[in-house]
Amino acid sequence: MGSWFVKPETVRIDIDEGQWIRVKKRLTVGEERKSHAALVKEVRQDGRITPNMEMLGKAEVMAYLIDWSLCDDEGAPIKLDTEGKLADAIDSLSPEHFKIISSAISTHIDKMEAERVERKNVQTTVSAPVATS
Repeated sequence: MGSWFVKPETVRIDIDEGQWIRVKKRLTVGEERKSHAALVKEVRQDGRITPNMEMLGKAEVMAYLIDWSLCDDEGAPIKLDTEGKLADAIDSLSPEHFKIISSAISTHIDKMEAERVERKNVQTTVSAPVATS
């Protein structure tokens, strides 16, 4: 059986125009919850939730993205070493380029989930009890 804890691993993903992004391979439960919480602007007394429209699509990118090859107009790397810098950098992207990054991260998440399911299926097959009579 594997570890119950998430290793801090990263994956480099090549994107358009010779650029790349580096993302977390998996999120911890805390990172996942923080990403989901960012989508809620308000919970009303009657239980209705007001979504944080600014964070739709952005919360997932912010949860996974840790580095990239993008530079400013002078060729200096755009650092993502704080949550504020990350948010500002994402907000400064063109909508088309944000979609490229968001799509790459969504594809990565789907791939990691498929691998998790495959590992689970292999473990279940290997550890299935043998019936005896």
